Amino acid sequence: MATTIGTGMVNSMASGKSSQSKKKKNKHKKNKHKKKISLANVVVSSPMDNGQEMFHLLNRTTIRDLGLKEKAIVNVSENTTLGDALQILSGNRVLSVPVSEASSIDYLGFIDVLDILTFAINMYASGTPQIEATKWGDFCQDIDTLSHRGVRFGLKPVKHLMNASKKDEWLPVYENGTLLQLIEGVFYKGIHHVPVYSQANTLINLVSQSDIIRLMAQNMNLLGGLGRKTVKELNLGTRYVISMSIKAQAIHAFYLMYFNKVSAIAIVSDGQFDGKLVANLSASDIKGLKPENFSSLLLPVTEFLNQLRNGELSKQPTVCTENTSLHTVLLRLALYRVHRLWVVDSDDKPIGVISLTDVMKLFESFADAAL
Repeated sequence: MATTIGTGMVNSMASGKSSQSKKKKNKHKKNKHKKKISLANVVVSSPMDNGQEMFHLLNRTTIRDLGLKEKAIVNVSENTTLGDALQILSGNRVLSVPVSEASSIDYLGFIDVLDILTFAINMYASGTPQIEATKWGDFCQDIDTLSHRGVRFGLKPVKHLMNASKKDEWLPVYENGTLLQLIEGVFYKGIHHVPVYSQANTLINLVSQSDIIRLMAQNMNLLGGLGRKTVKELNLGTRYVISMSIKAQAIHAFYLMYFNKVSAIAIVSDGQFDGKLVANLSASDIKGLKPENFSSLLLPVTEFLNQLRNGELSKQPTVCTENTSLHTVLLRLALYRVHRLWVVDSDDKPIGVISLTDVMKLFESFADAAL
């Protein structure tokens, strides 16, 4: 069941189509027909005196207050090929786009980089478009074969890939819902972005975890003592790091991402300075993949990234330590516009990672008593 924050005209669909036309059977329409649930009466608070003013801000600030303006949403049709979708993602510097029904203005869901990564792994391994369990031993190492698979990869319509990663559900929210409701109802679960509708069910914009992080960073003074607590004190983030040597093949690194169901892995040095963090490979890097360079996944991960980023591998990943304050974590996430901070030790070896979802979970965990 879709969870919608705020209230609106639940009997009217966003597209404005007649009720008779809405009854058309289509297996891809199930997301937009799910009942919208209001969380307007949810009462939330912080059990700690520290940071209460920030929780008050989040509890009274609506999604509309973020200043999201109605605009033309970058989207793709359900029949858009994967090759064209990758160009749209890359050209607009976004990680996901809504997918619209070919015969109407209705939206069916999202296509994002994690969906594409899941599909690419299966195509790379078996040459089939099936989204199923894939073993590393199945992977093809022949460049000619991969070139042919790359063509098929690029021609696949995106309607077959929507939510292949199981991490980008279409969960509509209303603009009059509060940010704390958004954190508690959606974002702490790992959903990165949601479509925002007016009370008349018109799609206005998209809102993401990053939008809330930026608001927090702009109001640091409201965190009080909570903002001075360290990563270690708050047990913030994950202390289990998936890493890969700089000498490994790019496809092996992406496979680790797929197998462990994470959106990024740490790329570490090899040899004398074994284990130092040197780069970050994330699902967003799959945007640089094209049908004609599909076989580039056989390259060592450093060569793949250098080729993808025009020689910018030397750009260091954004990091923190266990002694970094919550203030600094939020500022770095907002300032550098990144989706994660790697936690490193005194030798620059990765010992943890803090994602935007981890921050959402932190604030959700402090919101279980009345303000």
